[in-house]
Amino acid sequence: MYTSEHAHVVREYLGRPRRIGGRLIRVVGVGNVLDDDGIVRLHVRLADGSDATFAHALLTQTLGVPIRTERSAMVQLLRSPAVVGEGVGHAQCQCLGTLGAFLVGRDRNIHLLSNRHVLALRGENSVCDAVVDANGQRIAHVSFVAPFTGLVDVALAHLEPDQRITVLDQVQAVTAQVGDTAWKVGFASGWSQGRVVSRDFALVIEVESELRVFAHQIAIRGSSDETFSVAGDSGALVRDHAGHALGLLFAGDTGIGQGARLTFVNPIRAVLSTIPLDARVFV
Repeated sequence: MYTSEHAHVVREYLGRPRRIGGRLIRVVGVGNVLDDDGIVRLHVRLADGSDATFAHALLTQTLGVPIRTERSAMVQLLRSPAVVGEGVGHAQCQCLGTLGAFLVGRDRNIHLLSNRHVLALRGENSVCDAVVDANGQRIAHVSFVAPFTGLVDVALAHLEPDQRITVLDQVQAVTAQVGDTAWKVGFASGWSQGRVVSRDFALVIEVESELRVFAHQIAIRGSSDETFSVAGDSGALVRDHAGHALGLLFAGDTGIGQGARLTFVNPIRAVLSTIPLDARVFV
């Protein structure tokens, strides 16, 4: 199994095209994944164009553990073009994501929780920028943008005083376990269910025109060969069978390549620890 002892080896390949003897190797994801046969294996995802046979032999020898290599397109952020319906996004962006949850602080101010790439078009300079719903109506303004540390993709937006919401339930944050049932309600695909297949996945993704490595991510595979998420579901709160919060959905496979389609989720405890707000989570 993949452990921290392998990290220094994997970093040499993750996101960096390497040519060895004229053969290309480019790793775009790595992590322990629960396979359909119930066995956890180290999965190494290779970008299209990589010499899969050579890469498998080299990495197996280098890491010293059994691995499964699979070709995969680059993972994408899951925004979608704005359409009439539910969803949130930066006022100047043509894409929308999903409002994941409401955070209510001790001062009773209400903040919308979603991804940085959904709410903050201008990155950390987006504070005070307008946030709109799918109808183009201003409903909030950006109040916090988490810096990229390789762990979370998070931003908050303060609800405007003239907006009203109906809070249904407070949600408890828990740590995801491999094998957990997971579900979400996304702006684009609605309700879907899947299973946690990894909770320590590392992947390369392009964010704000830069390739970045995100580590210690939750990976979810949809049930019955169905996709768990599509473009427009970024920011959705992923929950377990008891309704507890597992994390914040932020990216997914493009569906190209031979790898099983996965959705990637920031762990909820990491999300909440990044936010400078003593708040409760409501849905």
